[in-house]
Order: sequence, then C-alpha cells, then structure tokens
Amino acid sequence: MVAFPSLEDLIIQVLGEHTTCIWGFSVSSTSFCKLKRLKVHCCSKLESVIPVSMLNRLHNLEDLDISYCSRLRNAFPPCIARDLIRLKYMRISSCEMMTEIIGGADQQKEEEISDNEDHDIIVFPKLTRLNLFDLQNLTGFRAHQNWESNTCKVHLFFSRLHLYER
Repeated sequence: MVAFPSLEDLIIQVLGEHTTCIWGFSVSSTSFCKLKRLKVHCCSKLESVIPVSMLNRLHNLEDLDISYCSRLRNAFPPCIARDLIRLKYMRISSCEMMTEIIGGADQQKEEEISDNEDHDIIVFPKLTRLNLFDLQNLTGFRAHQNWESNTCKVHLFFSRLHLYER
C-alpha cells in the first residue's frame, strides 16, 4: 500500500500509451486528503481523472487543470463533484472526446447517497474561475437523465462565479 497524507500538489504529464487510470494502485484512505492542486496534462489514453474510488479525499482541492487528454469523456462523476467544496479554479481544455464535465458513471453510488431532490443539485461554493476551451464534443456541464419523462435537467450553482461578456 502507498500513502501520500501530506501531498498538496500533484502534476501528472505525458503518461504512457497503456495508462488508462492514474489511481489504479492501492492507496491509503488518508492519501490525497491535503491535495490542493491537481494538473493532468497530455495523457492521451486516460479514461478517468477522478474516479468514484477517490470519494471523500478531495475536500481540499482548490485548483483542477486538465488538458490534452483525448479519450476523456468527463472529468469526474457527480459524487466527486459534491466533494469539491473548496474548488476555486477549474480549467479543462483540448480534450477531444469530452461530452460533459460531470459524468454519470456512478449512478449506483448516486442512489445510495440520497433519495431526495437535493441530490440533483451540485454546488461549487468557492469557484471563481472556470475555463473551458477547445472541447469540441462538449454537449453540457452535467446532464441528469430523468428516465420517467425522458428529459434532461441540469442543476448547477456557482455562488462566486462571475461571467463576463466581450
């Protein structure tokens, strides 16, 4: 087992052709709990940046930067998004296959968390800078499928995000 209980900055760049997951090794449950900055760059085969297995570890993450990860379809699942309560800056760019920022890969985990309407709402209370660039296949931030009426609804709240028009 590997442990990184005090790690605050993690930069992952140019992973090999066979690396599809960066958290695939056995890590202690105390690992990455102090992580403030995560940068993932030029990882062409990566399929997941922050999987469900990282739940309850990233409460201190302030800065997330993902770029040139061509196989990524989303950055993280909804239950991880709820953990990112201190996230201030999020930059995602040049990820060719990305269709949504928050993916629905953890439907079973979502059902375990809550059965009420509030679990559909994801709040980024400290987010002040959001930069989404060159995401050619992006269709939305998060689509929540309502199977009964076959409609999609999106509930996002950015309490400190300011949008500027040119």
